[in-house]
Formats: sequence, structure tokens, C-alpha cells
Amino acid sequence: DTMRAQVAAPASTELEEVQQREQVQQQALLEAQQTAAVARAEADTMQAQAKVASLEREHAQQVLLEAQQAAAVARTEADTMRAQATVASMEREQAQQAVLEAQQAVAMARTEVDAMRAQAASASTERDQLRAMHRNALTLVERYAEREERRSKLFLPTLQRRSEETAGGEHDAQKRGGRRPDNKAMAESLFMKGKAANAAADVILARDLFEQAYVTDPRLTYLLSLGNMNLKAQESGLAAAIYRYVEVAPSASSKEVEMARRKLAEAEAVLAMWRSPRDSIVQIDETRIGEGSDSGIDLGVESGIDSGIGPTTANSFPGTSPHLQSYAELRDELQQARAATAQALIGKAQQRRLAEKARREGRLLKEIATALEVKLAASST
Repeated sequence: DTMRAQVAAPASTELEEVQQREQVQQQALLEAQQTAAVARAEADTMQAQAKVASLEREHAQQVLLEAQQAAAVARTEADTMRAQATVASMEREQAQQAVLEAQQAVAMARTEVDAMRAQAASASTERDQLRAMHRNALTLVERYAEREERRSKLFLPTLQRRSEETAGGEHDAQKRGGRRPDNKAMAESLFMKGKAANAAADVILARDLFEQAYVTDPRLTYLLSLGNMNLKAQESGLAAAIYRYVEVAPSASSKEVEMARRKLAEAEAVLAMWRSPRDSIVQIDETRIGEGSDSGIDLGVESGIDSGIGPTTANSFPGTSPHLQSYAELRDELQQARAATAQALIGKAQQRRLAEKARREGRLLKEIATALEVKLAASST
């Protein structure tokens, strides 16, 4: 038993040691397993962290790329903004220059408008003066027409009375053959001299000769020639009185009546104008002025029945009588007044149009200046 005990004691001790070692080994194995599990868990964690880090790195790279792109866009936008700022600066300078030019243009337009207003005032004064001249000329024309009408009424009776006195009271056409041959010859001589004077354009002398021929021998041929010379001398009232007499004279031939009627129409055309000079007033630009400047009609009248010459004006007559000169001067004065009035009114209308154009341009320049100032203020802001 002791031996068994001695033999069993070491074995028991060894067994216990073996068991302890097994327990230690098991404990170590368990710890190793736990450590391995922890290591695996840590490895898994590290793998996950590596994946996360990889994702984060990729995300960071993407963010960096986007940041680089944004920086490039920002640089482009900055360059664009700098270019826009440069353009805005240039536009501001141009706007300032345009405003200055617009202000200068407005000042010039105002100066021009003031000058046009002064010209319009001067034109208005001249127009009033011309109106006064025109009224005076019309008054003179009316007085002249009245005086000529009175003269024409007395002319033919006086002429016939002189003829009757020369013939010893004989006036009837049937009694013309009873005149002395010397009177007829004298009348014919005077008539031929009158035709020669008419051919030489001496209307006044021709008229006097035809008149003396009719007084010496009252033939309608002489009277018609006298009427024609009065018409050429612009004594239309006297000519019309003669033509009316010949038109209804019982002894007048058809040729003499036809000429009397035709020449009477010409004389009446002139008389109608002189009797009613104010009928030729027209309305121009709110102002009444005389129409045209042909108050003195240049008639190409004929001479006596047996001869004819071209047109002749009153101003071309040599030895013109004072009566005819006053007529021509009056006519010329009226023509000049009408022409000057029409010219002044035309000038006034042109000045009004120019002033209106200047005002429109001034308003437009003001609007442009205002718009440029607004744009300039916006650009500065």
C-alpha cells in the first residue's frame, strides 16, 4: 500500500500536472481562439475601414475633381466678369460722352430755336408791312379802275361830238359820201401814218393819228384801229367802249362786228381784274395774299383791220404818256407787293417747319440723354 501510495502519488501528481497543462492548453487554446476571433473581427473591421477609406478617397478625388472644375469655371467667370467690367467701363465712358454730346446738341437746338423765333418775328413784321403795302396797292388799283371807268363813259361821246363838229353836224353813215374829198383824203393820210407808227411800235402816236382820222372822217375802220391802239396801250376801258359801239353799229360789216366782239372779250378780261382786284385774294398759310403776279396782262393785240404786228408791252412803248406810265408803275408795284408777300409767307412756313423739326430733335435728344443717364447709373451701381 505504501509502495502503491508512493507509486500512485507521483502518478497522481503527474496526472494533475497533465490535467493542469491540458487546462492551461485549453485555456490558451480558448484565448487563442478568442484572440483569433478578435483578430478576425479586427481584420473585418480594418477591411471595412479600408473599403470606407477607399470610398472616401474616391469621393475625395471626385470632390477634388469637382472643386478643380468649379475653380476653372470660377476662373472663367472671373475672366468674363473682368471683361464685362471693362466693357461696362467703356460703355460708361461712352455714355458720359454721349450725355455730354446730347447736352451740347440740346444747347445748339435751343440756340437754333431762339434764332428761328427771332427770324419768325422778323418775318412776321415784314409780312405785316407787306400786307399794308398790298392793301395800299389794292386801294390804288380800285381808285384807278373807278377813274378809268368814268373816262371810258365820256370818251366815245366826246369823240363823236368832235367828229360831228368837224363834219358840220353830219354823223350818220349814209351821209359819209357827202363829206368833202379833202377830209376823206386827210383821214386816209392820217390812217396810213397811224399804221406806219404802229409798225414802228409807236403806239401812242398811232393812237393819236387814228383818233384824228376818225374825227376827220368817222369810219368804223378808223374807230376799230383806235380801239386796238387803246387796248395795246392798256387803256382797256376806252377800248371796250369803242368795241361795244362798233358791235351794235348798224353800218358795221360782219368782219368788223366779229373783230369788235373778239377784242371786247380781251378788254373785258383786263377790266374784270381791275374792277375787282380783291377777287384774286387767296388763302396761303392762314394769310390772305394776292393770287399770282400777272395783274398786268401782256396782250398781243392786233392793229387796224388792214395791218397787224406782234405783241407789245406797255413798258416797251417809246414816248409813253404820263397816264400810261402811272398805270405801268401801279401794276409793277402791285406785282412786287404780291411777290414779296408770297415769298415772305413761304419763308415763314419754312421757318416754322425748321423750328418744329428742331423741337422734335431736342425732345429726342433729351430722351436719349435721360436713357443714357439711367444706364450710366445702373452701370455704376
